[in-house]
Amino acid sequence: MRQRIVMSKGRKVECFMGGLGLPKVVILPGMSSSAYEWELVMKEWKEAPGFVIVHRPGCGQSEVGQEERTTAQFINELDELLQDIGTREPIVLIGHSYGGLCAQHYAKAYPEKIEAVILVDSTSDSLQRLNQIPVSSIEDTDEYWIGKCRQFATMNSEQIREAIYPTLDSTYLRLSALAQKEIENFLCNPFLYKAMASEIERWEDCARRIKEMDSFPQVPLTVIGRDPVQTVRSSIESGVPAEEAEMIEAVWQQLIQEQMLLSKQSTYILAEHATHSIHLDRPDVIVEVLKHPIKNDEGV
Repeated sequence: MRQRIVMSKGRKVECFMGGLGLPKVVILPGMSSSAYEWELVMKEWKEAPGFVIVHRPGCGQSEVGQEERTTAQFINELDELLQDIGTREPIVLIGHSYGGLCAQHYAKAYPEKIEAVILVDSTSDSLQRLNQIPVSSIEDTDEYWIGKCRQFATMNSEQIREAIYPTLDSTYLRLSALAQKEIENFLCNPFLYKAMASEIERWEDCARRIKEMDSFPQVPLTVIGRDPVQTVRSSIESGVPAEEAEMIEAVWQQLIQEQMLLSKQSTYILAEHATHSIHLDRPDVIVEVLKHPIKNDEGV
């Protein structure tokens, strides 16, 4: 895939393009996720049609601006960007995590532009139910992460690198040396944390607004969910009490299943042995869906 910097709405937007022809597939990574995390998917996806992976403002070289970072703000920016780069409509829209929440908002706002939607362990429009679960560590609260992001936003790249380097996810080791370096630089950008603080602060309100919008377009919808057993095990290994990890995961799985109700043409796929980063743990699952977007598998 090749990097491209586009001027859209008067600011720089970084995106990555590849495949054959004009972009048909639009990929929205998660909140703190670089496009380079999708390297394994792109390597396995042979003869891909044109695709574009979009960095939201604050991510990579996409300028953050002064606006509040909401899903509504982003989808308006996204729609103009997609027009600027000449996508082939209707598009296949893929969203992972927070990118999945943005994808749901875009699909409801521009239903005539959607051919199919793929939600990869997506944030739910009922995400407030997760925040209602009592947790034992303050580090598992939105308030903590908003404060942490605001702190990082005041630091320079080297200070952030010093603070986070020991905690870089080991799953990145499956990627090329170039991708690992680019992800490290991505995570050391103070503007990323400026954007994230705003996004986290407002995402419950964004989710409510999305839920109140007109119905989701009745197009093929594939919901890919993580493996609950693998995720609980990973949470416990990272120090989360077992009962708490199981409670959180039970609610997350309910929210994932409820996304199936968005379209009458929906399919659920369990990404076995994968945690939240399905594109890193099981890129083959996503590639198989891209080849056969309405395949009726219950587990892969």
